[in-house]
Amino acid sequence: MALLAKQGWHLQMGSESLVYRIPKAKYFPTSDFVHASIGHNPSYTWRSLISAQSLVIEAELIKSIPLSAILPVDKMVWAETSNGNFTVRSAYKLAVNLITSATCGTTSDGSSLRKFWKKIWSLPIPHKLWFVMMTNAAGEEKCSQLVTTALALRSNRNEILYGGEGKTGPAMSLWTTHYLQEYCSAVDSCLHATLDPVQPLLDAQRKSLLSIWSPPSAGLFKINVDGALFSSKKQAGIGVVIRDVEGRLKATLCRKIKAPLGSLEVEAKAYKAGLLLAKHLGLRGVMLEGDSLIISNALKWFTLSPTSVDAFVEGLHELGAEIGVVNFSHVRRIGNKSTYILARQAQNLVKDVIWIEEIP
Repeated sequence: MALLAKQGWHLQMGSESLVYRIPKAKYFPTSDFVHASIGHNPSYTWRSLISAQSLVIEAELIKSIPLSAILPVDKMVWAETSNGNFTVRSAYKLAVNLITSATCGTTSDGSSLRKFWKKIWSLPIPHKLWFVMMTNAAGEEKCSQLVTTALALRSNRNEILYGGEGKTGPAMSLWTTHYLQEYCSAVDSCLHATLDPVQPLLDAQRKSLLSIWSPPSAGLFKINVDGALFSSKKQAGIGVVIRDVEGRLKATLCRKIKAPLGSLEVEAKAYKAGLLLAKHLGLRGVMLEGDSLIISNALKWFTLSPTSVDAFVEGLHELGAEIGVVNFSHVRRIGNKSTYILARQAQNLVKDVIWIEEIP
């Protein structure tokens, strides 16, 4: 089985050999090996390779795990949330999914349920008003009126329950109509405000400011990092640009990663590559800047790290302590464009390329 898995791994990674091109053309022309099926009238060789497919899938999942610069202690995490913490909401969602899959089987695609909730949330009513008995025959206006009437009835019941004076039926109907009118007027006002002809000019000015590189504090070097995914090739690329306070290039790096990583994991590796390059250059004070708000907030202790990069972020702090002064900053993609272009160029590389004090 291990030898079959090895051959399956070669098929997954792809090559230009005839041994790869023949099964790909016949059994998985539009996908890869881990998503291939046994097909019709398969050969004995293909049936044997498919039997080891699960091992290849596990190997690819293991390879996609970003490794930390340190070896942190293992810990238990809750897999249903991004930060690994248990929440009642995630447990409820998991329970509903398990019950649904057990009662409906695997043939139900949930399309009717998705249409139902899409219609619920598209109603033109104030937020946090819920109504769970809506039929497809009911129009949008009637549903809005009905939900708001339900709110009026509930408010009227609470008023009477706590010793207040309840409204009559006509009074509640009038209140419902006025409430909906005020809400629709407020929504229209917000819409007209966004259509202000001055707003696009302000947005353009804001974008132009964001696209300008800003220097670091005196005595620091700024490290801009970014990552790019090449999903079809199961690869990724990272780019690093280091400048001094005057904007002069200190060093740039372009690297290809041959692993099926996710976008967050690629960004984390780009941060690590930036710090390692600065360490090798002997820099003692840097500002590390990227366009991943999730990782940036985690590095600045604003939020908890997602489980997939938690150990990686911890390793970045350890690596930063070895350098000396490390400040973290976030920039939007438009202000990090040069680094992103460098990361995209990695798909054409065979090995890492580093430029020292020269333009790539």
